[in-house]
Amino acid sequence: MSKQGSSFKDALQNIFATSAILIAFIVSYILFTQIMGSPVNFEGGNHAGKPLEGNYLGIIYKGGYIVPILMNMRFDLIIFIFERAITLSRAKGKGRLNTFVSELQADLASDKIEEAMEACDRQKGSLANVMKAGLTRYLTFRMTRT
Repeated sequence: MSKQGSSFKDALQNIFATSAILIAFIVSYILFTQIMGSPVNFEGGNHAGKPLEGNYLGIIYKGGYIVPILMNMRFDLIIFIFERAITLSRAKGKGRLNTFVSELQADLASDKIEEAMEACDRQKGSLANVMKAGLTRYLTFRMTRT
């Protein structure tokens, strides 16, 4: 079950990465050809001519086809920064970590393993998942010894 869920999650991540790069390239190319290459940015209304004085869009267009590639890289960077920020904020869980850890320490000090596991279920996030796995392992170890 976990391997199948993991491979599905990996497939979704690959699809997201691939589609984000492709969409960013399409947007970059459209901006390059339609906005920067617009005739209003050039003398005589022809993008083969010189850009208008002080018109930065026309000047950038004259950079050639490396421009949409560079724009694509910038869009990819922005997309993946947001994606990582969202992922890391979700990994923290629902509540404050210091409150969760102090609650967990209090439960473990008074040997309330089940309550600690319930706290992990409420918290969610990476730390809670790791702690719950450790507590589950500890309970199975303790049961096999008795």
